[in-house]
Amino acid sequence: MPASSHVHELARAVASGGTGRALRAVPPARGDQLAHAAHHAFVTGFNTIALVSVAAAAVGSVAGYALVRSRDFVGGGSPAAAPPEPARA
Repeated sequence: MPASSHVHELARAVASGGTGRALRAVPPARGDQLAHAAHHAFVTGFNTIALVSVAAAAVGSVAGYALVRSRDFVGGGSPAAAPPEPARA
């Protein structure tokens, strides 16, 4: 989309969830370009958020593994015996 004085207004409208309103505000010849740009911006933003989330999860898992001491783990033993049944009268 060529630069114009309305680019920032359109960007704010799309970012705030007003893509339909922004599409009605532009000439029909530019509507497809605006719809494509809005779709591309959404997908790119979502991709960035997903990558940051994966990186945070990876760092958290490595930190959790590195920061837990081996003596804090409880060893598996034999299963606990069942409690005795109360006497019936």
